Amino acid sequence: MECDRVTGEDCFYGRLCLRDIHELDDILMNINEIAETSTSIVKATPIKRRAAPV
Repeated sequence: MECDRVTGEDCFYGRLCLRDIHELDDILMNINEIAETSTSIVKATPIKRRAAPV
């Protein structure tokens, strides 16, 4: 869905929508051929994304 370039130890932050965890395994296997990854899973979104104030 999204990929951001970020500062700090992590270079990129990606957001994926998957049907099940097996899809994540397939994606990570492809990425791990060229880069090291770390994975976090969002359990809840207590504050939804909103537009910036104008």
